Amino acid sequence: MIGIRGITAAPMVKSKTGEWIAGKIAECVPGGVRGQPGMVDAAISDLLVAFAFLEGKRSQLFGMTAQVNAIPEAMELRASCMTAIQGWFRELSKSDPASQVVLYQKLRQMKLNLGVSEPEILTKARTLISERNQALEQLGRPSMALAAWPELQKAVLDLRSLATIPLKSAQKYLRLPRDLSVASFDWLADTWLDVASSGLDPECLPLAGADGDYLVLYVSSELLAGRDSPLLYYFHEEDPPLTFVFDSCQTAATVLRAASSKTPKKETSCGRLTQGVERLLSVRRGKPRGELERDADRYEGAGNHFAATHIRAGAVWKTYESKLRGIWTELGVAHPPLIPQDFE
Repeated sequence: MIGIRGITAAPMVKSKTGEWIAGKIAECVPGGVRGQPGMVDAAISDLLVAFAFLEGKRSQLFGMTAQVNAIPEAMELRASCMTAIQGWFRELSKSDPASQVVLYQKLRQMKLNLGVSEPEILTKARTLISERNQALEQLGRPSMALAAWPELQKAVLDLRSLATIPLKSAQKYLRLPRDLSVASFDWLADTWLDVASSGLDPECLPLAGADGDYLVLYVSSELLAGRDSPLLYYFHEEDPPLTFVFDSCQTAATVLRAASSKTPKKETSCGRLTQGVERLLSVRRGKPRGELERDADRYEGAGNHFAATHIRAGAVWKTYESKLRGIWTELGVAHPPLIPQDFE
């Protein structure tokens, strides 16, 4: 056997294939031929693939196609490979904590159980994210904040019920500039997490989006007094950021149903751009988001509980984002390394 830094890298082998695999594993351990600066990532990646192969989850290892049941010493090689990966996990905890987090996440994503504990810094992040999500859940659902406008609330829920219809089916009916498209948009959940993370204006309720662009319902007390509740395209890169899409949720629902029918209509109206909405688009043009009203109490006093709650949800989001940035700074990275979906 070959021992490197306390790691038993090569088991007793009985076949040429097993001996070759054992030698490859030995090359990839910390301090091995490939366990040197500049080669570490590739070495660990090869070990992960090899371990998956030895568990019967892959058909290749170290660039070779083989069958695990044809290797007599597969169990011994699996143990050796596991020991090598565990060695890297301990090594990275001291030399490169960010890479240790990435390794842990890769083990989870590949569903490889090596008995390693979650890095402490990731546990801290998980706890903060859980606290943030619970705080946002206590605010209820965004649709609940529309209770002052029962017809609008009902229309929003009806539109959300059509979330199984992809928005790309409606793209051909929209009178949008060529550089604006909803084709790649995903429907968002009815949660303050999805709303607050978008970072939009207080009166914007995002219903779908992608890459920082959104289809939003503009919830304005002034517009609603005139029975206007338009759906607008929020484009994050240009001024004006808002472009008319539908005059209401009801119209959007009609268009989606028409677009998804077996015999779609050639033309379907997206509604009329009213003077009130046109004035909103004009006023919003050239106005930095930092100058928008951010006083929740003022919105509450004006009867706009949605915008007030949006501001409060945004404050929760920003508070926890600041705390999470502190963790990533401590880890020495600008962004979270491979945070898994189940964190959210």
